Amino acid sequence: MKKSKKFFSMLLAISMLLAMSLSVPAFAAEPSGKIYKFAGQAMNDELDSTNENGKQIFRDPVIVSDYFIDPALIGSTNPSGIMPLDDYNEIPVVREVLTTNKDVYVTPIEQPSLGYKGGSGGSAFFFSTGGSSVKFTVTINYKLATFTAETGKAVTTGSGYGAPIPAGTGNYRFQFIKYYVITSKIVDVYQYGEYKHSYTLHFPEYSLGHRWVKA
Repeated sequence: MKKSKKFFSMLLAISMLLAMSLSVPAFAAEPSGKIYKFAGQAMNDELDSTNENGKQIFRDPVIVSDYFIDPALIGSTNPSGIMPLDDYNEIPVVREVLTTNKDVYVTPIEQPSLGYKGGSGGSAFFFSTGGSSVKFTVTINYKLATFTAETGKAVTTGSGYGAPIPAGTGNYRFQFIKYYVITSKIVDVYQYGEYKHSYTLHFPEYSLGHRWVKA
C-alpha cells in the first residue's frame, strides 16, 4: 500500500511539472538512475524524431537520476508557494535547467566486413537507431553523467540515411556523428513545505552528421 501511494505521489508530482510547462513527461516509477521509455516514443527514426528549422532531431529516452541531498537546501522551505496535491504533500520545483553538448562517433553494424570499396560511385544507407550501443560520459552540474548512444545499422533497401561512398581508393567504413544536446532539469522536492531531496531529469536529443574512415 505504501509503495502504491508513493507511486501515485510521483505521478502527481510530474503531472504538476507538466502543468507548469516544463516539458517533463509522466513516468511510471520514482527516480532510480534508470532509463525510461515513455508512452508515445516509438522505436524507429521516423516517429522518434522531429524537424526543427529544417534539421531532423532525434530524441533518446529520458534519464532520471537517483535522489540526492543538496546540503545548501537542508531546512529551506518551498520557494514556489504551490500547495501540495497529494497525501504525501510533495511538491517538485525545477531549480535549474542546464544544456550540455557532446559529439559522439558511432559505427553502424552490418557493414561489409572489408568496408565499402572506394570509387564505386554508389551510396550506402543506414538507420541511426538499433544496432549495438556505446556509452559516453559528460559532466553536468559538476557531476559525471553516463548516457548510451545506439550505433545504428546498415540497410540494403535504399531507405534511411544515405551517404555517397568516397571516390578515393581503398575501403571505407561509415560512422555516424551524433551531435548531442542534453537538457538537464534539476528538481527539488519539498514535503510539507520543507526541502526533502532532489533529482535530475536528463533529456538527450541529437542531430546527425557522418564521416567515412579507412577500413
